[in-house]
Amino acid sequence: MTDQTPSKPTPPPTPKSLILNEQEAPKGLEPLRREIIHPDNVALESRMRRAELLRRADIRGIRRTGQKLDADLRRYQQLQADEKRLARLMYGYYEQHQALKAIASALPYRAEPRRTESKLQLAAAALDLRAQVEQVETQLFDLRREMASIEPRAKEAIKAARICRAYDLAQARAKEERAESISLRDEARIYAHYIRITWQHLPNCHHAILKNEKMVKETPQFSRCDITPTAMYFKIQASHKSLFGWQPGLPFGVYIDDLLSERTLANIAVTIQRRVRAVRNPNGAWIVVERLNSLDGIRELVHFREIMDYYPDWLRDDFPVCLGVGINSTLKWLNLADFPHYLVAGETGGGKSNILNAIICMLIRNHPPQELRLSFIDLKGGLELSHYEGLPHLAGDICESFDDVAPLLAKIEGEMERRFAVMRSKKAKRIEVYNLRVSPDQQLPRLVIIFDEFNSIQGERAATNRILGSVRQISNRGRAVGIHLLICTQHPSVDTVPGGIKTNMTVRIAARMGTSSASITILGSGDAAELPDVPGRMMLKIGANPEPIQTPLITDEDIAESLRLAKQHPAPSNNFDLGAIEAQIDSSWTPEKLIAFSLRHLGGNISGIPLYNAIKDDGITRAQVFELAEKVWDMETITHEGKPYFVKLRGRNRFLKELIEEPEHNES
Repeated sequence: MTDQTPSKPTPPPTPKSLILNEQEAPKGLEPLRREIIHPDNVALESRMRRAELLRRADIRGIRRTGQKLDADLRRYQQLQADEKRLARLMYGYYEQHQALKAIASALPYRAEPRRTESKLQLAAAALDLRAQVEQVETQLFDLRREMASIEPRAKEAIKAARICRAYDLAQARAKEERAESISLRDEARIYAHYIRITWQHLPNCHHAILKNEKMVKETPQFSRCDITPTAMYFKIQASHKSLFGWQPGLPFGVYIDDLLSERTLANIAVTIQRRVRAVRNPNGAWIVVERLNSLDGIRELVHFREIMDYYPDWLRDDFPVCLGVGINSTLKWLNLADFPHYLVAGETGGGKSNILNAIICMLIRNHPPQELRLSFIDLKGGLELSHYEGLPHLAGDICESFDDVAPLLAKIEGEMERRFAVMRSKKAKRIEVYNLRVSPDQQLPRLVIIFDEFNSIQGERAATNRILGSVRQISNRGRAVGIHLLICTQHPSVDTVPGGIKTNMTVRIAARMGTSSASITILGSGDAAELPDVPGRMMLKIGANPEPIQTPLITDEDIAESLRLAKQHPAPSNNFDLGAIEAQIDSSWTPEKLIAFSLRHLGGNISGIPLYNAIKDDGITRAQVFELAEKVWDMETITHEGKPYFVKLRGRNRFLKELIEEPEHNES
């Protein structure tokens, strides 16, 4: 929306003091604005445009017509409900008929008297069923005949109701726009007044002259003000056209460079308590005032329910999640299909648990268990994720013990390998393609692993290496088969999140950090250490440059509502059972599988004791492990995934090292 102000805006009555606090300042942009192009919205907008052309007398006539036909409309809706009920009843009769046929076909042929008696019973049941079917068919015939008789009047009533609703919405919107326009004009006048007052107190931004024995300060004027819901653009009147041609518009001795300097803009920002910036182009010089509440141009509070009002239904198949709101109220919608793995880091109280719950609730309320499964690892003893117990989306129980983490991740690795095998059979490279080529009961749901307190796995040597190895494998290969990671850590460091894992985390979210080094570990920059002390403010890194966002605040009521909606989804089919999956690398140990395990989880360590400590929970004995390890040591050629390796002794341990052949040099 664009508005014009006079060349010399009329200032409001002089206040007692300058505006110095947020409570007295003009109210910032409250509603979250975002244009959503959707077929339903387009149709509604078209109806509203047509309704705006109607007169009030026309609307009154349409309302009276709708009121007269309201009884017919209610009767028609009742008949539709009855028709659905009778159709379900007919389907039940059909299933009973199929059951009778199955019983008849299963009767033995040798017991003739018994067969004859059973046939008579089945015939009697079939006759009774036929009578019930005929009764329902008669009811359906009468019901549909009545529906056909009142259908034209019902459609006319629906049309009248739609027109009236569109007219009411159009009138409400016009009233809101008029009120907002008045409010914005008043707000722009106040901003312009205080910008000029600030210039009067700064050197080189005004010209003092003596008029009528009184010192007067001349300041630049604004020739134009463009108003949008998020910012106001004040154009400085640098020149104006008169009868004698173009004349300078700035006071004597005042230059644009001084008006738009960083020092001047900083003083204006402090005065009006809004974020201020300058814009220069061939059309002139502008001072831009951001209308949002915070000085960095981002809202300070966003509710989860506000975010869900803008859920993109047309992107539902890509599993969208909203991580927050950026500058100019831009919603940051990402999706699991393109951004498979997420890393959330921050100190206690930074909002990690809040964004974690928000992502989970966005997924479970919009996707049934047939499409989505969740695996929870909560090393706080289950305190953070305990309210999700009994959720139909869960794949197994919530993992609360450190000793259960490695076996669970091993099972997920086994599920990953199984998915690769079934997708290869359908020649599908991604889970979306595979699900399109198979029947609904064979489709694979996406599996999201929620790993809270990832830093708690440190200090257990072999077990820690085994967990990190599994996480590395899942982050490397899980995207294609629909397995995703959401990792939360409180103390980010190179040891907690190794580079091989961090590289695969396509989305990184950092709350406020105490040190720049912790921020650099997650984001590659120290931006998270400079975040303002605003609850829910975080840095989001998707590409090269991190950007600040305000994450949505989710309350206990929002979580309870999401759980209620999630439990309304139909019960999941057993298209996979995580509890029954055994990791391929943890069964039927052979030297080849021991090599694969060593390279994946132990950094190539092929010594007996580290191997035994890592796999002893699988029922293998110490002697068996050493026997397999010795077979590997005695191998003349060791290959894995097409690469040659050799065993190198380092201290008391043996390691697998890749054999790199040196290039041949031609003798001159």
